[in-house]
Amino acid sequence: MNFRSILRSTKLSWREHKGVQIATLIVLSATFTVVVCFASLSENLKNLLYSWGNSLQMTAYLKDGVDESEVAKVKNALAALSDFKEISFISKDDAKSKFARQMASYAPSLLSDSGLDNPFPASFQMILPEDKDPSSLSVLASQIGQIKGVEEVSYGEDWVKNYASVVKGFEWASLGIALVLVLGSFLVVSNSIRASIDRRREEIEILRLVGATDTMIRQPFVFEGALMGFSASAIALSVGYFCFEWASRLTGKSLAFANVTAQFHFLSTPLFAAILFFGISVGALASYGCVFRLKALTYPGKGS
Repeated sequence: MNFRSILRSTKLSWREHKGVQIATLIVLSATFTVVVCFASLSENLKNLLYSWGNSLQMTAYLKDGVDESEVAKVKNALAALSDFKEISFISKDDAKSKFARQMASYAPSLLSDSGLDNPFPASFQMILPEDKDPSSLSVLASQIGQIKGVEEVSYGEDWVKNYASVVKGFEWASLGIALVLVLGSFLVVSNSIRASIDRRREEIEILRLVGATDTMIRQPFVFEGALMGFSASAIALSVGYFCFEWASRLTGKSLAFANVTAQFHFLSTPLFAAILFFGISVGALASYGCVFRLKALTYPGKGS
């Protein structure tokens, strides 16, 4: 059966069973819209994590009493450990002066007493590379902490761990919801194709009498399911995009001070294409699941 015949069969199915097809398309589109929204939200949460993570700095506080040679060794060890964008050394006096400038308007005489010991340790501040995964900072911090002369490492670990946990938890929840929705999509498409088969039994029997093979008979139904999946996923992507734009404007007004919307983007091109392929695959596989035993469906009791 050529493509023109398959397309003609699909048009006939839509014309004769318009109500069932439209209902199936609406339900399937709504299902895929939920998948698109969860995928978009998950991707943007991850983008936000990377964006905020790139603005983080790691600080390695040195032990008291380290001399210049030890400071140089620590700097070399840091440079060898990771490809930091910048490594800056802050001496004890520099740290004290910086704190004094910050506190000048609150307690101008706090550190003016010359007899007061300098309580601030020397440190190295490292700017992370842009492609550094923030969730891997704990491993890097542990490695830096093992360098001789380093007493403590700080990078806002509590915030990074909590946010990374939220992102990972949301990804797993999204995956679970997507699996449930996929099963529901299979049932929706299967019911539509089974209804189409029931209404076209006589046509199928005639095709068998004129010598049509099982593959030739199955092709229109599989194509019909694939087209349904493609249409539903395309509609879902369109609806998801408008929802994304609405949510971005709303978030931009509510959180304008944080400038978070600058990091928001709709689905990346690979994910966009993956969702279209996902819709086509769900429709085609659900249809094939109904028609792979088409002979048994057409002739009850005669086997497959």
